[in-house]
Amino acid sequence: NAKVVISQKGRVLHQTNVAAGPFNIQELSSAVNGRLDVRVEEQDGSVQTFSVDTATIPYLTRPGQVRYKLAAGRPSDYSHNVTGPMFSTGEFSWGVSNAWSLYGGSVLSEEYEAFSVGLGRDLFVLGAISADVSQSIANIQNKERTQGKSWRVSYSKHFDEINSDITFAGYRFSESGYLSMGEYLDIRAGNSSMYHNKNLYTVTSSKS
Repeated sequence: NAKVVISQKGRVLHQTNVAAGPFNIQELSSAVNGRLDVRVEEQDGSVQTFSVDTATIPYLTRPGQVRYKLAAGRPSDYSHNVTGPMFSTGEFSWGVSNAWSLYGGSVLSEEYEAFSVGLGRDLFVLGAISADVSQSIANIQNKERTQGKSWRVSYSKHFDEINSDITFAGYRFSESGYLSMGEYLDIRAGNSSMYHNKNLYTVTSSKS
């Protein structure tokens, strides 16, 4: 057997014993990102060291694993009063391989439905990227049914040199009929019109 020690910036995150040959480590938290230093100590005293670059996007999942969330309830307005129809929501992510994840989700209610599907790709030293498409169908009071699609691309990378994460997310609403659930609820409550931005670009930076 060999002893494997995984550390980051001098701090040990995990250590375990593995059998001879190729191995994988599943015990690390999915929140760990950036460059990891791996030290393999063989029984004969020899030592191997190498580094592994990791990246994180919420929808990336380890190979063979499935993550999911389910919820149901009723929305509340800005005064925290419960109002509107019952809804249910769910999302999943399946780790297809070390590099690819398939994910999707839905929101269902009596007057609003939305579905999405996408792919996440671990680019290793270059970061991680994901792309998805969503379809919404909404029945607005006193209006005909409106529907549309939304495309989204997200990129994330951890920069060890400045100990920061930078996430770029670009949203393109090519169809004006697309409504997120929040937009639908605002329109339903009379707090917004049907007109909204077709394109939205955001850049988020966090430093740990």
